[in-house]
Amino acid sequence: MKRIAPLLLVLVVAVVGAVAWWLHDPSGANLKAPPRPGDGAHQEAPLAAPAVSELAAPTATRQEERPAEQQDDAPLIDTSGPPGAIYGRILDPQGAPVSDAEVELVRGPAAAINIPSLYTRLNLLVRTDNAGKYRFNNVGPNDDYIIVASHPEYGDCEAGPIVVPPATEQAVADIRLRDGVTVEGFVRCDGRPLQNAVIILSNAMERLRKLRPNMPDHPDLEPFELRTATDAEGHYQFASAPFSSFEITAELDGYSRITRNSQTSFLGRSSKEHKIDFDLTLARRITGSVIDESKNPIAGAKIAATIANQNFRCEVEAISDGAGRFALEALADGQYFLQATCDGYSESHQQQVAAGTEDLVLELRVQGSAIGVIVDEATGAPITEFALSVQQQYKGRGPIELAQNVRFHDSGGRFEVKNLDPGRYTLEGVAAGYAPSLSGEFEVTRGQVTSGVRIEMNKGGQITGIVVDRAGKPIRNALVSLRENGTKDNQVLEIFSQMGARGAGLPKFRTKEDGRFTLDLVVPETYQVAVRHNQFAGLLKDDVTVRKDETVDVGELVLLRGARVSGRAFDLDGNPLVGATITGIAGKSSGYKSTRTNNDGFYELLSLNAGEYTITINSFQSNPPINPLAGLSFAKNSRQVIAVNDGDDVTVDLRLSKEKPKE
Repeated sequence: MKRIAPLLLVLVVAVVGAVAWWLHDPSGANLKAPPRPGDGAHQEAPLAAPAVSELAAPTATRQEERPAEQQDDAPLIDTSGPPGAIYGRILDPQGAPVSDAEVELVRGPAAAINIPSLYTRLNLLVRTDNAGKYRFNNVGPNDDYIIVASHPEYGDCEAGPIVVPPATEQAVADIRLRDGVTVEGFVRCDGRPLQNAVIILSNAMERLRKLRPNMPDHPDLEPFELRTATDAEGHYQFASAPFSSFEITAELDGYSRITRNSQTSFLGRSSKEHKIDFDLTLARRITGSVIDESKNPIAGAKIAATIANQNFRCEVEAISDGAGRFALEALADGQYFLQATCDGYSESHQQQVAAGTEDLVLELRVQGSAIGVIVDEATGAPITEFALSVQQQYKGRGPIELAQNVRFHDSGGRFEVKNLDPGRYTLEGVAAGYAPSLSGEFEVTRGQVTSGVRIEMNKGGQITGIVVDRAGKPIRNALVSLRENGTKDNQVLEIFSQMGARGAGLPKFRTKEDGRFTLDLVVPETYQVAVRHNQFAGLLKDDVTVRKDETVDVGELVLLRGARVSGRAFDLDGNPLVGATITGIAGKSSGYKSTRTNNDGFYELLSLNAGEYTITINSFQSNPPINPLAGLSFAKNSRQVIAVNDGDDVTVDLRLSKEKPKE
């Protein structure tokens, strides 16, 4: 089984946690509200909206994914019942209905809200009518829907997670779009205005795709930009851009190409108005050539030059020609970091290369590769359809995964893995009907082909058991999954698992009528068995050890009903907080719950494990907007610490406050 080096794990968890926290809209413009039970009984007349077919997750898989049978993340409610509906209204920042707004229904857990790259796209879109109303019919039962609303004149907004039980119509709290962003400024050179400079305002998705090349294809995740040009005074303006954060670039022939980022507060999203000026300089260049170790020119190498400081960023790329020559144009003055890459060669880096440098020589060194076979361990027969992931071994740090699940098809089970730098590696094989299996370690030498790599696939072990309630009655539709031993539930790890870096590909099973489950093709190791069901508190069982060709029976796993905490949230003036995020975070035990208030400010947190919880308002709407620092402080001051036992039904009202609560 793959492992992530502890230091890398800590780093990624920290970064992802920070992103998850700071991407929440502190102004509360994102209104996400699971309705109170019974709200669906008060139904409006059906809204005019295009008919929507039965919802189903897309079945297509990407080149880099695991086999489909290992990707099931079934919902936590019974999905076998009849469909329901989702309806609501889209409003502008002042509370007026917005017609012709585009409303998309996607899937994703609470941790995915505001992180579009984690959404499961359903390709379901409707538009609001003149009253700002939308409706999705024939919505399959599920508990992780998210509404994404957008309009060209406003910033996007999200609402969720939304639970749709069978045959139920769910009302979503009013969703207020954010004000569009106004961006303007001047472009000058030595104090002189520059006319006809091109200004490019983008969603920075191109940069994100470079960091995450396996992001799914979807219009919302594609690079998007707006362009304008400066007038005779060097002035430009974007009156209403639908970006909460962005990067903006100024360019003009003969001058440096400069990029700046939105002036985003560390404690929230960008402000609504940005004044960003550019001071361009006359263009400088860096020229040179790319060669190999034998001094032969390399054609098609990509050379990237980057300089960044607190005021701007300048990035320029070039491709070497047939003679290996390149020229990096439109550079500002300064010292650049250069990176040269080419298929089959190790990356080359040079620091502190001054703009204006001529005839620079960059040398690339050829990489190595590995060839081998993948076979059935018992019979020696070749596996013809399989995927491989590459793991580099570092002394004292463990394996680091470099490439995920590149697919192969070969009648003899043969493979070749290219573009490997010198070092020690293992390959993990994934194939239908087998547990993921590792090759032995092998050494890669520069410019050489390492042969004889062999992966022997086996069936692994098996885990069985039964999920029951406290009275011993079998529980149907409970989700039983394997996780790394000792895992604790919290928001950061929920996001981390959605990014595919933790527990990816581990077996999962949905219990049947008799409550029984069987997890097959389990890699021999020690695991945690996690059981979840939306009507019960979760259960975690550690120290379940699996051995090859053996079955481990964990016996009865008893789920308790858990506790319910509900109440209303109020603002500083005692008015209901609509669409506020409410969180319940366990103290010493494992647990994290999040929900949204409805149009009455009502919330409920269901199926909490027994223990101590901190209940708090996490983010909220403020109209007019308030200082983000003050908003965070008011929300933090709403917190209440309570202790619950199984079966408790506790009412906890929350209020924004300027005063800290008494401990």
